[in-house]
Amino acid sequence: MTEEGVDAELQLVESGSAHATVSIYQNQIVGLAILISGVDAPSYIEKYARAAEASFIGDVVVSKKHSGMGGCLSTTQGVYTQSKVFKLEVCLD
Repeated sequence: MTEEGVDAELQLVESGSAHATVSIYQNQIVGLAILISGVDAPSYIEKYARAAEASFIGDVVVSKKHSGMGGCLSTTQGVYTQSKVFKLEVCLD
C-alpha cells in the first residue's frame, strides 16, 4: 500500500464512492477494509462484471497484534455482507 493509494481510497470513502468496514474484537479495532463502488474501481473489473453491478474490495488491513486470529477473514466477510446490503451482484477482491 502506498501513501497515495491510501489517500485515494480514503477520498473515495469521504465522497461516498466507497465504504469502510471495521472489524472489532474486545472493543478494539483490529481490521479495516475498503469496499469501492464498481464505477470507481480499477477498470480491469469490467473483465469480470459490469461496473454498475459490482463492488471491489480495495485494501484489507489487520492489526499486527491480531494477525493470525482470523481478523482478515472476519473483515473480508463483513465487506461481502455490506455489498449485499447495497444489492450489488458481484463483489471482487
